[in-house]
Amino acid sequence: LNNIGFEWSISLSWDDRYEELVSYAKVFGDTCVPSTFNDNPALGLWVSRQRTGYHKFQKGDASCG
Repeated sequence: LNNIGFEWSISLSWDDRYEELVSYAKVFGDTCVPSTFNDNPALGLWVSRQRTGYHKFQKGDASCG
């Protein structure tokens, strides 16, 4: 696969996902992306992780933020 240029990692940056969230908000009028958003499952998962991280941060988890 390496010989044909297979991309092993295609993860987007935080800024890229944020821009996807901005686009979502323009279409749907909110940022309540469901974790199982069929149109963009990766965005739904990213938003879910952001929410989880924020809640941990609010509770004083030093590993977040």
